[in-house]
Amino acid sequence: MTLASDNGVTHLPGGGRKWRADGAVEVLLERACELDLIRRMITDLDTGHSAMAIVEGAPGSGRSALLAEIGALASANGIRVATAQGSPTESALHCGVIVQILRGVFPLDHPLWTRPEWTEQDGESELLQLLCRELLAAAREVPIVVLVDDVHHADQLSMRWLGVVTRARGGPVLLVVSTVTTALRPGSFCTTGQRPPNRRVEANVRKVTLAPLSGDGVADVLAAASAVPVHSDFAEAVAKITGGNPALVAAVLRHFARLDCAPSTEHLAELELSTARAVGEQVRALMSVLPEELVGLLSALAVCGTSLPLNEICALAGLRTRSDADALHQLTGVGLVRQDPVPRLVNAVTAESVLAAMPREQRENLHAEAADLGYRMAIADLEVARMLLGARPIDRPWAVELLRRAASEHQQSGLQEEAARLLERALSEPLEPAARARVLLELGTVEFALAPEVGARHLGQVISGAGGAGQRVLAADHLVLRGESLLAQRTLAQAISDGTPEHGRLVAMHWLAEATHLSEQVGLAALATVPPLPSEPRDRTEAGVLAWTVGCLGKDLARTQELAAMALSPGGDNTEPLAPSIQAVRALALAGDFDSALSGLDRILLEARRRGVTGPQALTLLVRSGVEFVAGRVDEANRSFASAVATQSLRDWHPMLAPGVVAVEALLALEDGAVERAEAVIARFVADMPSRANEGIPWTHLLYARGCVRLRGGDARGALDDLVECGRHLLAKQIANPLVVPWRGVAASAHRELGDTVAAERLLVEDAELLAAWGAPPRRQSRVTVLEPGERADGRPLTASENRIAWLAAQGWANSAIAGEIGVNLRTVELRLSRLYRKLGIGGKAELRDALARGEREF
Repeated sequence: MTLASDNGVTHLPGGGRKWRADGAVEVLLERACELDLIRRMITDLDTGHSAMAIVEGAPGSGRSALLAEIGALASANGIRVATAQGSPTESALHCGVIVQILRGVFPLDHPLWTRPEWTEQDGESELLQLLCRELLAAAREVPIVVLVDDVHHADQLSMRWLGVVTRARGGPVLLVVSTVTTALRPGSFCTTGQRPPNRRVEANVRKVTLAPLSGDGVADVLAAASAVPVHSDFAEAVAKITGGNPALVAAVLRHFARLDCAPSTEHLAELELSTARAVGEQVRALMSVLPEELVGLLSALAVCGTSLPLNEICALAGLRTRSDADALHQLTGVGLVRQDPVPRLVNAVTAESVLAAMPREQRENLHAEAADLGYRMAIADLEVARMLLGARPIDRPWAVELLRRAASEHQQSGLQEEAARLLERALSEPLEPAARARVLLELGTVEFALAPEVGARHLGQVISGAGGAGQRVLAADHLVLRGESLLAQRTLAQAISDGTPEHGRLVAMHWLAEATHLSEQVGLAALATVPPLPSEPRDRTEAGVLAWTVGCLGKDLARTQELAAMALSPGGDNTEPLAPSIQAVRALALAGDFDSALSGLDRILLEARRRGVTGPQALTLLVRSGVEFVAGRVDEANRSFASAVATQSLRDWHPMLAPGVVAVEALLALEDGAVERAEAVIARFVADMPSRANEGIPWTHLLYARGCVRLRGGDARGALDDLVECGRHLLAKQIANPLVVPWRGVAASAHRELGDTVAAERLLVEDAELLAAWGAPPRRQSRVTVLEPGERADGRPLTASENRIAWLAAQGWANSAIAGEIGVNLRTVELRLSRLYRKLGIGGKAELRDALARGEREF
């Protein structure tokens, strides 16, 4: 076959370096058997009998090109050729195809054209017999090959005449017609509409089915057209995407030649685009010649898919003059519909092309009618929601709630973009302020995973607008959890000054937002409108914020534990904010109650997963990793950290939260003795640090981690700079509790490395006084022993985990008791102690107390 559409041979544009510029690719591929059959039928014309061949194939399969080749073969053998082209626009014309054929045989001045049978209303049968006799008579002089392209579009009388010619004797006529696969019904060429009983006639009718090009055939086409070698993977992709359809392959070649794109896998995206464009052009061309009713049914199928029963789809399309079966048969015949087992459009690109060809108002109205029908028939929410996406606002009471339910299904399945589209569509419906706030809250939550700035803007609108009870609090919660604490603080301050509902919880969320960043961009004027936190909390939200606030002050351990326990107490509902609970957990960790803290994190994580929000899940896992690390459960800390970054990669964290992720990763690496890995983790982040990364409290954690890494790597001066800067930020935020970020002990070690023992002693004394004011039980404190250089075999300070085990062992704890205290098995404790003894250059527990006493400075 030639590389051609059904309307003619395709010529590739010239001038490209990667594609040949010598005109059309004229090689007929994979049609040798079909051509041999036709050649034999042409040769058999010498016997004086008529015969018929039906060439079937999908749109673009090369039927027109094959008929053109048959005509050329016949002409080369001295045989007269008469052609006709079926067309939907002429299917109602009386004898349209007959006239086209006979004009190729009889000149206009032939007496045939003036016979009265042409106009006699009751003489159709006589006319058909007359025209058949005249054609046979002409064929006895010179054999005739009649070629009719797209015969399924021929008018009814012409179809009957073609049947008469097929069954006739007395003249060498070969009738070759082309049609889209399955377009013809049995008996289409019969005079009575019944199947012909004459078996001899049936034997003379041959069917030729044009299959798609094979993979090798597509590769041959590409090789013939390309001026450079064709990558085998590219050829396979062309065969797969086009389905071996010659017209689509030709369209791809035209597109690639025009752009001069190489036939390589680098351009697969361009390949998909060009194929989709070609399918669209093919669909639009077919739609332009289809009757209005068929276009209506095609449009209804594109909107409804297989969601509605066929009879309802046909009713929606408004079929009037055709039966459902006939209409579907015709659409199947032109290759737009397939039945497997229920009718549907052949592919998604076809559906998109059909919808794109419709006027916008008509398309939106059809979607609206289909959605309303689907809702009344109780089909799945997701299917009705899909229809609503293309519909105008329908102002139905059920529409918004259905879109919200469908969006929640998508969100639970991780399909955030689909969920966002449905919620945006819900906002286009007429909504009361409270209902609009609900949708904005859900949309903002989803959008954070796709476009954080857009999501933050939506949540800010919930706080600033007319949100209902609790919606403002949840919007603020999402902003804080995602790192947008400045926006939360600013919008909350305005909402509080306006005297909105949920005043107490809004105040609590405001001060929680304020506690999470270092910036003072909100301004004193806005802060002046916000009252302080109450001394006695009225709900879990206030209790959680107060627990962290009191814990950071480092003055009242018992009160901190009491407030945290209230914040994490059972009860409440599933709409309470998560950020205050996370802060309550961190407060418990400051108090050394690690088991309660981890139990609380488990409950928070379950709720975050129920809500389907990945950001809060990742943050909860990161906090868990930090708590486990401080508790000396390093293996568990590593697992929790891995889960956190698997849930949300570093690039997807808000810039103000990302430093906390890097800090935990670096400290875990340092704990494992991988100093170079810890250095690389920090250096990689700092080299391409996002803006605003140094505006949040997590920045102090990164400064602390980098100080520890630099000290371990021998850079005491750099370490001290980081640690002092860390302390400055914490003191500016009135965070006095030394367990929030234990920077003083490491800074003391740096001072000693630099020879300033006075400064080191001052920091250690200050640290001890703050710990005493906090009142933490000694065995519950997380410690790092600062040893003089040379006390350890490698001259470096112990890690937090090493010091905790060393301190417990020095106090006389049994190994089994140590294992229970830090949450590991007995064998792990034994291995860690053995490694610790080697590092300190001592022989066992007996020497451990003395080694610690010589250089013990704890924080």
